[in-house]
Amino acid sequence: MLALSSALYLLMLLASQVTAFTFNVSVPFPPQTLSAAQLLPNFTGAIANCAANCSNVQTELSGCQDDASCLCATQLVSDLRNCEQCMYESLIAANAPLPDPKAGSTPVLVGYQAACAAFNITLNTTQVALALPTDWDGPFGLGLNVVGTVFTVGAGFILGTSSLLLLSNL
Repeated sequence: MLALSSALYLLMLLASQVTAFTFNVSVPFPPQTLSAAQLLPNFTGAIANCAANCSNVQTELSGCQDDASCLCATQLVSDLRNCEQCMYESLIAANAPLPDPKAGSTPVLVGYQAACAAFNITLNTTQVALALPTDWDGPFGLGLNVVGTVFTVGAGFILGTSSLLLLSNL
């Protein structure tokens, strides 16, 4: 009886260790843990044009089956980064919000880097960093030209002076 319970205990101990060595990517927004096959979103809306670019990445991620040496290979990491870069640039070009937190996401790539680090495979930050598109001119700032500025300051001066005159004559 003791041998049977010991064997059962050993089996349960070994079974618990199987899940300890799976390749999981933690994403902070919203907090969730994803397997490698779940990293890429559905390609709809603004990121639909990246589906062709990313289909081979999805195939590679699914084909590695939690093998960290395969998942953290330089070529696969580069392909994943290029896929995320495509989605990132598409979202910026369309000026669209994220349809899915996994689309064009730096946190997904940083989580991927951390998952590789858990298996003692180091990825450089340049391998997982997204870059702004070269034609991006930054956030739009509404500014006034010289004529608009003069008109606005003049209107403010007239309103302020009139208010002071009104209050002083009460």
